[in-house]
Formats: sequence, C-alpha cells, structure tokens
Amino acid sequence: MFSRRKALIVGNDHYSKVTSLNCCINDADSIATILSRHSDDSPDFDVELLKDVTADELRANCKKLFDSDPEIALFYYSGHGYSVSGQGYLVTVECDVDNRGVDMNDILELAIKSKAKNKVIIIDACHSGLMGSSPLDTNISRLPDGMTVITSSRSGELSLECGKHGIFTELLIEALDGGASDLFGNVTAGSIYAYIDRSLGPWDQRPVFKTNVSSFVVIRNTEPHMDVGTLREIQYLFKDANSEYALDPSFEFTNSPGYTVGLKEPYADEKNVRIFKIMQKLASVNLVRPKGEDHLYFAAMNSKSCELTSYGKYIYRLLKEGKI
Repeated sequence: MFSRRKALIVGNDHYSKVTSLNCCINDADSIATILSRHSDDSPDFDVELLKDVTADELRANCKKLFDSDPEIALFYYSGHGYSVSGQGYLVTVECDVDNRGVDMNDILELAIKSKAKNKVIIIDACHSGLMGSSPLDTNISRLPDGMTVITSSRSGELSLECGKHGIFTELLIEALDGGASDLFGNVTAGSIYAYIDRSLGPWDQRPVFKTNVSSFVVIRNTEPHMDVGTLREIQYLFKDANSEYALDPSFEFTNSPGYTVGLKEPYADEKNVRIFKIMQKLASVNLVRPKGEDHLYFAAMNSKSCELTSYGKYIYRLLKEGKI
C-alpha cells in the first residue's frame, strides 16, 4: 500500500558568485501552494518547500524524497541551469565556474532507484532539456518505468523570466489551475505538457517532455468542466454515435412571447429548452456541434440539427460500454 503523495519544491534566486534571479522563489512558492491542495481544498501533495539551497542541501533533500515509497514523488526546481560538454547541472546558490552545482544525472539516478510508484521531475532552468538524457547522446532518453520529465527548455536553450514568474512556470500554474484539465477536472503530466507546448508557441523556448509510463497519474483535481450527470445525457439524446439530433425554434428559450425578439413557430417548449441547454453545455466542451450553422442558436432557429464531434463519439462509446 503506497503512502501519500510527496513533492519537493525548490526555488533559487540569490546567488553569491553568479547573477541572481528574480522569479524563482515566487515560482516555488506558487507551485508549492497549488500542489498542496486540490481545487476543492482537499489535500493533495505533502510539500517540502526549499529556497536558496546549496548543492549539499539539494542532494540531501532529493535523496529524502526519492528514498520514500509514495504513490507519486514529484520534484520541481526553478533556478539557474548550466550545460558543459553535454552535461546539465542545477546551479545552487554557492556555485561558481569551478563548482557547477548538482549534476542532473545524480538526481535522475536517485529517481531511478526510488520505490515510488510514479516519479515526476519538472525543471524550470536554462538547458533543462538535458534532464533525463543519456550522457553520451542528449537525444536518447534513459527513463525507467513510471517516470516523467517536463522541462522548460531544450538542452541548448535559455529559460526566460517574465513578470513575477518564469514563462514556463506561469503556464505550469495555469495548467495546474484547470487549464490542462480534462472533462472531469483531472490534470496529468501529459495534459500539462500539451497545454504548455501550445502556449509557448510565440516564444523562443520549447518545453521538453520525456516519459515512460503505461498511464498518467493525476497530479491535481480541478473543477470538472461539467457534471457527470449532464455528460451521460449524450447516450440518451443520440440514438448512436453517428446520428443527428433535429432542432427547431422550440428549443430556444428566447423564442417566446415573453421576449422582445422575432418569434418563430413552434414556440419555446419547456422540455426542449431543457434539452437545448444540455446541448449547449456539451458544445462548450467540444462534444457537440451544429450542422450547417456556426452556432447552436441558429441551428435551432433555422430548424437544422446538431451532431457529436469526434471527441463526443469517443465519450458516447465509453458511456455505452459503462466505462464512465
């Protein structure tokens, strides 16, 4: 039986011998806060938050994290990163040109040996794409089963700060806060990467994603996009995954003498209005779309129909098979 979920969150801003940073402690504070609770305020990770650590402190606390055997052990670092001869380092506060900090491979080895069921490493640092790569070939990943690595930049790139946070961590916070959640409010490492990758498009910085898992563990629960009861209406509204649902003006609640709009018969019908509101919710999460019109309103007023999207058909089949 696995114990609770554990996270080590580290932010380094104040360096004694290299240029100090501005956002990394803010990054760590925000990530520690959001990972400690799900959106409904129920407990999530047991978080250890460290700021301005030395190399010895970083090694010791990573060892402590990965020596345990929780369901998930998560390590997050924000600070300087350094690369030399294809090898990456997390630069700690006392470091200089002769003392590069903690070798990324040292942290990886601790995670590889860990008994934690799932290991997640998230790095916001320059050259962080070297984390998890073979020391002989940076294009080859060396991740064991159950491990995922997400980094802010590729091996030869810098990671940028912007405002209160690093650009990557700003997006990571948004992702954890629901931007990367599925229909049921679940946020996973895979959905986090997908959210950050498409959002970083305009920037000269690309995130890196490396994983070796059979399924993604949920990192945080947020408010679902819709309740399961509404979702289950799909299987009753549509005869099969490829069928259409006919609409007419009676589905639009404003098509009623109580509203000062142009009216069409048949007028608003209470039952149809209820169904139409469900259809609109389903359309808002890309499960249903109108046919022949840009919006469901016009599909109803012009007596067109709506249909399931490809994603909607997938959900429909899961419902019919009793998997939701």
